Amino acid sequence: MRWIFLFLFLFFNFPVVHALNFQPSQEQYVTGDTLRLEIQVPGLVNALTADNFLLTLNETRVDVPVFFVRLSGEKYFIYLPLPQQEANYSFLVRNYDVIEDGILKQKTDAFSFSVVQGNGLGIDPAIIDARDNRDLFYIRLRNNANTTIAFNVTTPVSWIRIGPSSEYVELDPGHEKRLIFSLVKARIDQDSSYIAFLDYKIPVLVSYTPKEITVKEYSLRFVDSAINMTISVGDTPDGAIRFRNFGSEDISELNVSIPRALQNIILVSPLSFSSLAAGETKTMQVAVLAVTKPGIYQANITLFSKDVRAELPVYLEFLPKNVVQPKNTTVVDMINESNATIPLPPTPKQKSTAWIWFLVFFVILVIAVFVFFLIKKKEKMEEISDVLK
Repeated sequence: MRWIFLFLFLFFNFPVVHALNFQPSQEQYVTGDTLRLEIQVPGLVNALTADNFLLTLNETRVDVPVFFVRLSGEKYFIYLPLPQQEANYSFLVRNYDVIEDGILKQKTDAFSFSVVQGNGLGIDPAIIDARDNRDLFYIRLRNNANTTIAFNVTTPVSWIRIGPSSEYVELDPGHEKRLIFSLVKARIDQDSSYIAFLDYKIPVLVSYTPKEITVKEYSLRFVDSAINMTISVGDTPDGAIRFRNFGSEDISELNVSIPRALQNIILVSPLSFSSLAAGETKTMQVAVLAVTKPGIYQANITLFSKDVRAELPVYLEFLPKNVVQPKNTTVVDMINESNATIPLPPTPKQKSTAWIWFLVFFVILVIAVFVFFLIKKKEKMEEISDVLK
């Protein structure tokens, strides 16, 4: 018993270590690239400032600008341009105050990394903070490589609108280009997403407060009940998903919301529909992207408008190439098996009351027969009594 109390004492009084956590956005760094880090500082007392950040080479300061955005109380996103020199660098978060075990402490932590010769891309800014209700922003790119680069710029959400001149980029060595974007605020359905090009994903933060939606029964539904698939790693099946307006009124401004769990797993197009007439059926294309590792991804695709919404469950299991797959319901299978016209929800039939009248008649009949036999029995008993007298 003494050992149990000793164990409990040590467990509850063991010092808690508040370690700063570095989360880099990439694994390898090349000259002229952009370092992007997310850090979390448990127990942070005072907000971090520019004086808390420093890039060093052999314990000597490297003169580069450091930019940061505060994501929450203890989380920060940091980015800075990397030098053109190959070397081993350290990024310091220095002289920050934290409380550990009830004691105020000042600490310094370092993230060490190597920079090799390569084709770097300068990105400024490397995160878009539109929580101040801006609806127009830009990203400046600079090609720090020795060769021309060309790429497409995309986003997984409909509320980020890419400028026509920014959808495709071709940059010669040493040249710059400014990408222009805008926000469609009426379509915002989450507090963040991203802009993607090459191997980069630029976070976009916005202000979003979920609104309570009054769902109209039978007004908007997916014709296909779910996407349930078992897929080999690397395979990319695709198909069409149908949805229908079962209501009596037209629906306008329909948008598609892809949850974060599926944003790198599936591609849906289009992400918005201007209208859906009463009784009309439309389709959206769904493509599964190439996944490199086995795993299970499960979430709901949401189709919504001002006061209606519908959800489509998605379950995707990725197996290694050499594993035999069970028969599954793919996107294409669901479409082929659902070619029949989907009827409108049946009008509730008026319940018949004939059986109730029959039951009442039957009960009255049984009671009448029972009373008749009682009377007959009583008369017979009286006759017997008279005879005995």
